[in-house]
Amino acid sequence: MKYGERIALLREKYSMTQEELSLKLGITRASLSHYENNRREPSYNTITSIANFFNVSIDYMIGRTENPHRIVEQMQTAHEYEEKIEPSGDKVV
Repeated sequence: MKYGERIALLREKYSMTQEELSLKLGITRASLSHYENNRREPSYNTITSIANFFNVSIDYMIGRTENPHRIVEQMQTAHEYEEKIEPSGDKVV
């Protein structure tokens, strides 16, 4: 599912018109229509605003996950983060 379909789905889920949502987001109704029909891609700021408005993740908005509320795995230490980046143990100096 593309970002436009997700925007339309969320808007319809909350029984909002394009006009209502565009006013809440501070964009034109025409821009929202272009996004929903995948004729234009929203900017990072716009997609973030939409995700925040509907309380969903950006990953969900751009289609990287089907779970709208995916929580990013938290790493407890910098060492764990380093191990995920360089699992072989070879350090780049």
